[in-house]
Amino acid sequence: MSVAGIDVPLELDRAEQALRIGRHDLALEITAKVLTAEPDHAGAHYLMSRAECLREQPHQALESIVKAVRLQPEEPLYLAFHGVLLGAVKKKRRGGQSFSTGSPDGS
Repeated sequence: MSVAGIDVPLELDRAEQALRIGRHDLALEITAKVLTAEPDHAGAHYLMSRAECLREQPHQALESIVKAVRLQPEEPLYLAFHGVLLGAVKKKRRGGQSFSTGSPDGS
């Protein structure tokens, strides 16, 4: 589906690929572009959260995944990632070395 001249599925695929090859900044850039065109796209918020997480930006990652969950509360992947992030932030607050977590989908 194209929104404001942006092919949203294609752009989200590009963001996913960027995450897979470690191009977290590119994934953030792409998801920000999608969210400018379609601010209520839960999948874009989820991918943005993953990129922020991988850039060790836990608070931004939590904000993004909360938006995804609010938009699509029935999506188990978003709920699972939200739980993973909460656990990682809690661990870091208790003195963990650094913020890092994987994605529930294995990436």
